[in-house]
Amino acid sequence: MPPSKAIDQAIADTYQALSPIEHCLQRPDAYIGSVALLDDAAVFIASPDSTNIVRQKITYVPGLVKLFDEILLNAYNQTVRDGTGCSEIHVSVDRETNAITVINNGAGIPIVKKKELGCYVPEMVFGHFRTSSNYNDGAASKRITGGKNGFGCKLTNIFSKEFTIETIDSEREMRYTQSWSGNMSEKSKPIIKKCKKKPFTRVTFVPDLKRFGLDSVTDDIVMFMKKRLIDVGFASHRGVRTYYGNDLISIKKPDDYMKLYAHPSDEKFIVDDTNERWAVGVVLSDSGYQQVSFVNGIHTASGGSHVDHVVTQVAKIIIDSLKAKKIVVKPSDVKNKLFVFVRAVIEEPNFDSQSKETLIMNKSSFGSTFTPSEAFVKKLLKSSIYNNMTAVADTKTLKDLEKTNGVKKSRLTDLPTLEDAAFAGTRKSLQAKLILTEGLSARTFAISAFNVIGREKYGVFPLKGKLLNVRGVKIAKVIANAEIANIVRIVGLKYSLKYEDDADMQTLRYGGIIALTDADTDGTHISGLILNFVHHFWPALVARGFLSFCITPIVKVSSKSKLLEFYTLSDYEKWLETAKDKYTTKYYKGLGTSTAKEAQDALKDIDRKLIKFESDAKCDESMSLAFDSKRANDRKQWLLERYDSTHHIDRKQRQVSTSDFINYELSHLAYFTLVERKVLA
Repeated sequence: MPPSKAIDQAIADTYQALSPIEHCLQRPDAYIGSVALLDDAAVFIASPDSTNIVRQKITYVPGLVKLFDEILLNAYNQTVRDGTGCSEIHVSVDRETNAITVINNGAGIPIVKKKELGCYVPEMVFGHFRTSSNYNDGAASKRITGGKNGFGCKLTNIFSKEFTIETIDSEREMRYTQSWSGNMSEKSKPIIKKCKKKPFTRVTFVPDLKRFGLDSVTDDIVMFMKKRLIDVGFASHRGVRTYYGNDLISIKKPDDYMKLYAHPSDEKFIVDDTNERWAVGVVLSDSGYQQVSFVNGIHTASGGSHVDHVVTQVAKIIIDSLKAKKIVVKPSDVKNKLFVFVRAVIEEPNFDSQSKETLIMNKSSFGSTFTPSEAFVKKLLKSSIYNNMTAVADTKTLKDLEKTNGVKKSRLTDLPTLEDAAFAGTRKSLQAKLILTEGLSARTFAISAFNVIGREKYGVFPLKGKLLNVRGVKIAKVIANAEIANIVRIVGLKYSLKYEDDADMQTLRYGGIIALTDADTDGTHISGLILNFVHHFWPALVARGFLSFCITPIVKVSSKSKLLEFYTLSDYEKWLETAKDKYTTKYYKGLGTSTAKEAQDALKDIDRKLIKFESDAKCDESMSLAFDSKRANDRKQWLLERYDSTHHIDRKQRQVSTSDFINYELSHLAYFTLVERKVLA
C-alpha cells in the first residue's frame, strides 16, 4: 500500500529552501563564526587607554566581533587601493544605542546605477549578496584586498537591526544615503543629493544583539574592537591614522605596534620591514610559540602559510649558524621560543573559511616572498632567541650529565661535611630543606642552630667558595665540577627531569634549597650562582619556589633597652643619620664571627628569615644578563643606566622575583666589579 498523502506532506515539509538571508540567520556559524557567548576566553585586547595590548580572559561573541571586522576591513581596503586618498579611519560606539560607526576619508563609492540590478552601486555593495569589486581573479592587476566572496559587509547588514550607509562621490559631486532594517529585510529608498564636500564613507549599524545573547555592546567587546582598530593602524603600511572617538591611535612604524604587546624581556623586537609587502618582527617568548599576523588587513588569528614562510626562514638562520659551531637544534626548538609578528600583502589570498583565521596557500602564489635583510640576520644572531637556542642545544647533550643524576637514598655516608636532614630521602623528603652555606664557618653557624630549628627538616652542606657559573660553559666542565655533582647527589636532582609535575618532585631527597651566606655582596653573589645553576637546568623548580635565601644581619646596634638589626649597610647608614642615643655597634664581617647564641637567635624563626625566589616574566632575560659571560657590554650599559647604590629589596618581604633580585641585590657586586674596578680604574 503506498504512503498516505499526510505522510508524503510530512516528508515534503522536512525539506526546506531558504533564502540567502534566512540561511545566514539560521546557520550563522558558516558565515560569521560562533554566535555563542564565550566565557573566560584568553584573547589579545586593548587596554582602556589603548597604550598596551594584553592577553586577557574576557567574555565575548566571535560572530559579533566579526560584524565589526567586516566593516573595518572595508575601510582598510580603501587604504590599499591606489588613488583613494584614504588617510584616516574613525571608529565610535554609542553605548546608549549600541550603534557602531566606521568612517574612512577615502574616495567614496561611485554613485552609478547598475542597470542589471536596477539599483546604485552603494546599494549593490551593501545590500545584495555575492556582489563585490573583488571578482577579478586572474586579472593582470592582482587583488591585494581582503574580500573575495562577496559576503563581507552584507553579513553585517543581515545581522543588524539597523544599517545605514553614507558616502560622497566627489568625482560626480553627489552624496548618497540609504538605510536597511530588520536584518536587511527592509530598505529605504536612497537619498541622493548634489554635494561638493570632500569624499568619505560612513557605515553605522546597530547589531541585532539578541541573536548573540546580549542586551548591549559590553566593555570587553569594545576593548576587542579597539584592538582591531589598532591592528589596522599596523596593517595599513601607508601611514593611515586611526581614531577611536576623538583619540588618535598612533602607529607610525611596525615596532610602534609590536611594543604594545607585553613580552618576557626588555629586548626590542627585531624588525624587518624593508619589503613593502612584508613586515616581520620577532622576540623571545618564554611561554611557547606565539604569533600575531595579518594578511591584507585581515587578522589571521591562527596564522597560516604566510607565518610558516617567515618562521621557517628565521629557524634556518639560527640552525645554520649553530651548525657551524657543531651545535644541533631542530626547527621546532626555535619555533617554541618565538613571538613572531607578520604583516603580509598577499595576492588573491585563500583562507580556510569565511571567518578567515588561517591562510591556506602555497608560497609560490603569494605574489612576493619575505627575504630577511642583512641587518635583520645580524640582530637575530645576537639576540636572546639565539642565545636561548644555545641553552637548548646544551640541554640536548645532557645525556652525559644524566650519569651524575642524584638518587633518592635515605642516607649518604661518603660526604663527611654533609649534615643530612632526618627526612631526606624518606617519604617526608619534600618537607626537608638543604641549607647550602658559604664555607665551613657558615656550616658551623647553621649547625649551632639545630637545637632550635631541628635536624628533621634541615640539612647542611658547605660550599667551597663560589659555585661554578654553569651558563655558557661546556657540559664536560659541569660534569667535572665536584661541588655541583655533590649538590645534585644530595638533593636528588636529575638532569633528565623538568620537575614540572608533582611526580617528578617525589623523586627528590630534599624539597628545597636555602642559601645561607654572609650579608655582603659576595654572599649575594653566591646566592645568585645557586639560583643560576638551578634556573639553567631546571627553571620549573624556580617557578615552584624551590629556592630561598636566608637573611642575617650585617650590623647590630644595642643599648640597655633596645636591640636593632640591619640587613644592609645603606639601611644602617640611613638610621645613623638620625640616631640620637648612644648604642654599641657590632659589624658582622661573616657568619663565622657570630656566636652559637647569635646563630640560634638568627635562625630560631627561620621561616620569617627566608626570602623565596619567584619566577617572573623577565626571569630568563635577567638571568642571561647577569650570568652570560658574552654579555659584559650589556651589563655595563645596564648598570650605568639603572644602578642605584641605595636600592635593596625589602627584607620584610617573603618573596622576590628573580629580576628584582638581580636588579636590586646582585647589581651591587656587578657595579663594583664592572664599573669601579674597570671603568673607573
